[in-house]
Amino acid sequence: MFNQKSAVKHYLKLASLLSVQFIVIYGGAIWFSEQRVDVYRIYFEWERAIPLVPSMTWVYFSITPLMLLPAAILDIDQLNRLAWQIALAILIAGAVFLVFPATIGYPPPEDPSRIIELLRSIDRPYNLIPSLHVALSAIIILNLQPVFGARGKVLLGVWLAALIVSVILTHQHHLADVLGGLLLTVLCQQLVLPNSQQ
Repeated sequence: MFNQKSAVKHYLKLASLLSVQFIVIYGGAIWFSEQRVDVYRIYFEWERAIPLVPSMTWVYFSITPLMLLPAAILDIDQLNRLAWQIALAILIAGAVFLVFPATIGYPPPEDPSRIIELLRSIDRPYNLIPSLHVALSAIIILNLQPVFGARGKVLLGVWLAALIVSVILTHQHHLADVLGGLLLTVLCQQLVLPNSQQ
């Protein structure tokens, strides 16, 4: 029988461990990238003309409530599977960040809005490919979809699409980064299967 209170407590423990992992690996990769000059340009020149849309920052930040949703919906086994997929995604992405440090290709905004300045101060554009923002969003939504009905699945799909578009229109990622994030999602889904399929 599903015990929501136990699931929430369990999720908070998992989230704490994953937060430490994320800070160490993601933050460490940013620090390391800042020291390097051998960075890659993994984007098409035409991508530099993609407009910056500051209002999409709110969609970008919607990953925060998305991360809270599993605690209210998934059971402990499902939360464990989700946590293992997220941990694996962070670990693999961190390794790629170190091997293929990339640089952002968008021109700096002439007069950045406060919300863009806030975004850049929180999520500096160093760890680019694969996009962890895309990968984590997709992993969470794919784990949530089985417990939703048809309309819920559509809403989750639209939310994921909006999150993917937001990383481009906020100039935090390029198309290759998005593709890398989606491939990372598929890999983690295949490597960490539900207990019934292991």
